[in-house]
Amino acid sequence: MSETRLFEKCRAYVTSSADTRGGLRPTPASLPAITLSRQVGARGTTIAKLLVQHLEQEDAVTDPPWTLFDKNLIHRVLDDHNLPRYLEKFMTETKVNELQSAINEIVGLHPSMWELHEKVGDTIVRLLGRGHVILVGRGACVVGAGMRNVLNVRLVGSVKYRLLHMERLFDLCEKEAADRLLKDDRRRREFFRSHFGRDIEDPELYHLIINTDMLSDDEIVRIIASAALRRARPQAAIAV
Repeated sequence: MSETRLFEKCRAYVTSSADTRGGLRPTPASLPAITLSRQVGARGTTIAKLLVQHLEQEDAVTDPPWTLFDKNLIHRVLDDHNLPRYLEKFMTETKVNELQSAINEIVGLHPSMWELHEKVGDTIVRLLGRGHVILVGRGACVVGAGMRNVLNVRLVGSVKYRLLHMERLFDLCEKEAADRLLKDDRRRREFFRSHFGRDIEDPELYHLIINTDMLSDDEIVRIIASAALRRARPQAAIAV
């Protein structure tokens, strides 16, 4: 799915979520939502895009449409809180530099990094509560902890297979892929620890942890979709 197509789907999601007064329409609390955490090279982006397409076909409820929020989540945050687009460059999945954040706030360059982080959390909660979203990264599994319609998924894999995926995806040599994997894995761990005080690998954060080494994309998509749709059903409808 192209970035343009992804943006169009997000715009459709926002439009369908708004009532004539500019707020969110009330919807059943049972609409499912998914948070997707992933190790670098564990095929998270590919699987997330396929998952949206699969759920569009399998979910009987079609309004609002299933929508993926990945890098484009920050655009939604800025729109939700009427913030200028230049702030996007400060809102990455990296550990907050407290000194730089304080300096920027003092000289009025932008709100503090912690304030921006809170706004991201606010938008994540609103999207998860609405349902029919897949949120990738950003600690959404922690922000939405306890929401009964939300399925938290973690994709993992061996270094060997993750490196092979990165080499193919980004046309990298083995050393380049290894350097990028180590750097990005560390960056995500530090972001998670800095913002949430938790270990991103803690299994208690997730309903499903899937090793992508030995399963195809389609198999993984079916597992996640089935679990998400089942979790969102009224409890009485689930056979025991």
